[in-house]
Amino acid sequence: MKRGIYSFNLGKSFSEAGQMPSYLLVTDDVLGGFFAINGGVFGGKAGNVFYYAPDSGEWEDTQLGYSQFLYWALCADISKFYELYRWDGWRDDVRKFSLDRVMFVLPPILWQDADVKLKLKQMKKDGVDIDEYFASVFNGGE
Repeated sequence: MKRGIYSFNLGKSFSEAGQMPSYLLVTDDVLGGFFAINGGVFGGKAGNVFYYAPDSGEWEDTQLGYSQFLYWALCADISKFYELYRWDGWRDDVRKFSLDRVMFVLPPILWQDADVKLKLKQMKKDGVDIDEYFASVFNGGE
């Protein structure tokens, strides 16, 4: 992976060096979710980590500060967070993606009905560059 916090956020949460970002992207997941530190744009507590959930299209407050988030990501039961999205064979499907790509599921997860696991297992999954995906979700494909 050839990106850092600065390079990943440039053009997303700020447009030029020295500009104060309204959020700071800290990580993403293969499903197309993003984790970001709230700088005030999401409402809720500034400094909390929010998750952009591709199934709802909303930023959700994790109720965790950044240090707590790191502990959760590295030491807690992260499988519980993703349990609705782990279909039979998910490890083999996910293993195919590099860290700069996300799974682009057709139709998008946002439009799924209740049985997401079954739908994810059956769908064609194509890898999409993380920057292209971000632009399509937040900038309308610009």
